[in-house]
Amino acid sequence: MKVLHLMPPSERMLQGYIDMINENLDMKHHEFLMYSDCPQSQWSILLNSNATSYESLGKSTGQKYKRIKQKMIEADLILWHSFMPRRDLLMFAYRNRKLLKKTVWVSWGIDLYNWERTSHGLKSFVANHINRKCRESMLGINIVFETDKSVAKSQFGEEYNVFYAPYTIRTPIWHKMRCLMKEEDEEEIFEDEFVDVVAGEDNFFEDYVATMKEMSERCPDVKLNINLSDDMILRLIETSKESRLSSKNELEGIEGSLITDACSVTIESNKDNSDDSIKPLRVQIGHNAYMFNNHKSAMDSIRHFKEENLDILVPISYGGENHTTPKWYKDSIINYGKSNFGEKIKYITKLMPIIEYTEYLHTVDIAIFNAERQNGLGNILKLIYFGKKIYMNPRNPLYKYFSDLNIKIFNAETIREQTFDEFTDMSEVTYVGHEWIESHYLPQNTVVYWNKMIDDAIKAKK
Repeated sequence: MKVLHLMPPSERMLQGYIDMINENLDMKHHEFLMYSDCPQSQWSILLNSNATSYESLGKSTGQKYKRIKQKMIEADLILWHSFMPRRDLLMFAYRNRKLLKKTVWVSWGIDLYNWERTSHGLKSFVANHINRKCRESMLGINIVFETDKSVAKSQFGEEYNVFYAPYTIRTPIWHKMRCLMKEEDEEEIFEDEFVDVVAGEDNFFEDYVATMKEMSERCPDVKLNINLSDDMILRLIETSKESRLSSKNELEGIEGSLITDACSVTIESNKDNSDDSIKPLRVQIGHNAYMFNNHKSAMDSIRHFKEENLDILVPISYGGENHTTPKWYKDSIINYGKSNFGEKIKYITKLMPIIEYTEYLHTVDIAIFNAERQNGLGNILKLIYFGKKIYMNPRNPLYKYFSDLNIKIFNAETIREQTFDEFTDMSEVTYVGHEWIESHYLPQNTVVYWNKMIDDAIKAKK
């Protein structure tokens, strides 16, 4: 059986998934094909022996799509990760709807909730028609969180196939999370076969290349097709080292002032400072720059605390790249926050290395997620694991879902009426989510869901 994974070249989002498949299933049955150019910052994803770059498919766009079509024809099952394609890729999918009948679309959330254009006009009508036809032609959708099932059914009908398999949390991230929680020694290696590849070590990419070659040797039928020269690999290694050395530049505040220094200092002081009275409360609002996060409403809810000792952190390092959010939105929430909170509000405007971002999340005290739909899972799961206080819009289905699991989530609409003591009270926050998170998101547990999902999809295709 041949499974073709069509995916964007996103190491941050998909390397853990690729590792999980390659380490737990027969990797010679899986090919990871990037459907767009791979920027240098994401080259490491091409070190996987069964990953194919978009650039390697041909010189012209026509040649590349001809190769993609051939690979789709040869596959028994296609998993299309994140279906928010650019115009030419969307038209390719539309013209090849017969191949979509053996394709499961793996939803990333925004491609389920926000694919449809709400503006009027012929362009929006045509785009919506083509998008809908492509989705309706597919074998089904894989949701990465169970609350999305009802949304998919409401859009495409009760007969539409809905599969469930969550994305895993990468092994190095689990290692870091457990170290931060002091559940295991910082020097101890997480009990997994491939964890000599731990992000943050000076020899990370050298070890990663060696591991990929070892995995390729285990499956001699799978050839290295990563198209990375020795020079490119060396540049990857140097880029990785420079990234760690200059990680203070990964967080950037308003007016060009760097806030990574402040974050770094606070990370240290949160660990070592026993006098909580001088440590600012760290409040995170949202996790990206999309308008559906309702940033301004969340800021309004804590405005009566602006004289208190707190730092407000707003990650806006991505979002707003498509029709879902106007280009002016990011600047508007920066200006709005600055006018209401001055120097107490800071904006994370660049993507951080995932290890460093995990460390940053561990320093957050309270997080406010004001979206009315499921999103921000990567942030929310880690914050629950770290025992942080999370406020959520009660119309978000995650609010009820986690509450039903006895994982305490607080109603964001009550903040306006709270005193600062009530807002910061941690007495109801527990660590009861640990077992549930590990049962779903440890790679060796997550792969069970994906194995079942692939089997179910093959049966549905017949």
